[in-house]
Amino acid sequence: MSEKKRGWKVVRVVADLLMSAMGDDGHRAIVSYEEGRETVPRKECGPLAVFKTYIDALDYTISISHYFMIDMEIHECEYVESVDISMWYHCTDSMKPNTMTSTFLRHCPNGTVFANSIMLGKRRKCVNVGVVEDG
Repeated sequence: MSEKKRGWKVVRVVADLLMSAMGDDGHRAIVSYEEGRETVPRKECGPLAVFKTYIDALDYTISISHYFMIDMEIHECEYVESVDISMWYHCTDSMKPNTMTSTFLRHCPNGTVFANSIMLGKRRKCVNVGVVEDG
């Protein structure tokens, strides 16, 4: 069994659901999370992404919530680290709607780690379009 590590997961809040931080709703790579439930990538997608440190998660959350005008949360989590060096995500190119593309770990935000599974814990912070609140 792989060792579980402690990290920080950024999720967006969509109608009281905790969803992948990036991607269009309804796309096959989008993952739904619940506190206390182990989450794995969808078939033919993945790995998942977490942050090693709380500061990296907070920096990313604040920057992305302003850009996309969406509410975000940061949760403590346990994860099983992946050996993958790239991940699949939704392609935003308007010429290729509803397609997938990949990115390498080195192109992800600072402190990103790829994971085979994530279990969300307690919410630490909530960022409501730039207003940071304690969880």
